[in-house]
Amino acid sequence: MVFLVLILLVIGFVIFVSYNSIIIKRNAVEKAYSTLDAVLKKRYDMLPNVVASVQQAMTFEGTTLEKIVSLRNATSTTNLQSDDRIQQENELSSLLSKVLVTVERYPDLKSNSTITNLQRTILDIEEQIANARDYYNNNVLAYNNQIETIPSTWVAKEMGATRKNYFESVASERENVSVKDLFKE
Repeated sequence: MVFLVLILLVIGFVIFVSYNSIIIKRNAVEKAYSTLDAVLKKRYDMLPNVVASVQQAMTFEGTTLEKIVSLRNATSTTNLQSDDRIQQENELSSLLSKVLVTVERYPDLKSNSTITNLQRTILDIEEQIANARDYYNNNVLAYNNQIETIPSTWVAKEMGATRKNYFESVASERENVSVKDLFKE
């Protein structure tokens, strides 16, 4: 009888600990996504002002800058689901990297303080986004590991806990950049 009570207590304790661990890790993923969202919002808020000043100082790559503004506006839609938001943010990051490559290609543009400011701002924000993505992905990894390992997997199934998606780069960001193909004169 005592043995049965001890077994039930151990099982109850394992369920309790597993449940709480899943909740803590799920909340960490949500916090990480919120942090990432805040950095992305910072990019959304800063880019229009920086791009506007650059547009006044230069006319090259007008379509790229318009695409950036268009994607920035699209990413601000609050009803986008996480996966759609991730895809649009990746497209925006890809376009921003093209602007940086263009600035590298035209050294005379670097002397213009607005171009230098744009480059510095994009680099700073993209670094913050990369850090926030890493933070988010680390929390997703911990959460996914928690819900997929025994004994937590049994509790997770009862809770309806499902895997979270990583914030991954798009295929174009993984390829070598061909300045010749991207920025034909």
